[in-house]
Amino acid sequence: MDFIIQLNEGVAPFYLGDTIEKYTAIYPYEKEEEVGGWDTYLFFDDTIEVYVDSESGKIETICCRENCFLNRQNLIDMDFDYFLSGEFVDEPYVDDEEIELSGETQCVYCFENAGLQIWVNQMNKIVSVFIADYTED
Repeated sequence: MDFIIQLNEGVAPFYLGDTIEKYTAIYPYEKEEEVGGWDTYLFFDDTIEVYVDSESGKIETICCRENCFLNRQNLIDMDFDYFLSGEFVDEPYVDDEEIELSGETQCVYCFENAGLQIWVNQMNKIVSVFIADYTED
């Protein structure tokens, strides 16, 4: 299944603000233990992670690690410089941070207006895409 980003809304078929029960009634999933007020649901053989507020049951963040399409192109494994070319988002990133993850340094770039957080490996390839409402703070 191809997962298509809808900026500021979600990754089809999952949408920010929906209750998780809407999806657990339809799709097979695994639920991880609650951490810091978040429940994590894994769908489609762990290719989609859905982070849910454990009190409200509403989807707060969606993460893609295998395929994640925007403008008919898969962002996963895309060169980050190509992503920045303007075809995908029309704003500069507002924040960047380096994170050590499993022995590899990844850079995290946030595009608040688009609701995207892009994780990039040392080869300058996109490895994860998070979709959330980053304007709520």
